[in-house]
Amino acid sequence: LRGAPHVVDVRACGLLAAVDLAARPDAPGARGAEVADHCLAAGVLVRAAGDMMVLSPPLVVTEDQVAETVEALRAALAATS
Repeated sequence: LRGAPHVVDVRACGLLAAVDLAARPDAPGARGAEVADHCLAAGVLVRAAGDMMVLSPPLVVTEDQVAETVEALRAALAATS
């Protein structure tokens, strides 16, 4: 996700990850909420902590599910202003 629109930083330790987004100057946290809403509409649950997307999948997650989550996030970032 590095290089995707609005992404400032990506951190991970194993399957736990955080994606920092650039905050909107007039509405901190709004971009994170919008990305989370787009992902939920695509059937993927991610947690927004302000403008940070937090990913903590279950230990039984499959590679296909991880790829689906990343693609949903990528699409949500592209659709977010």
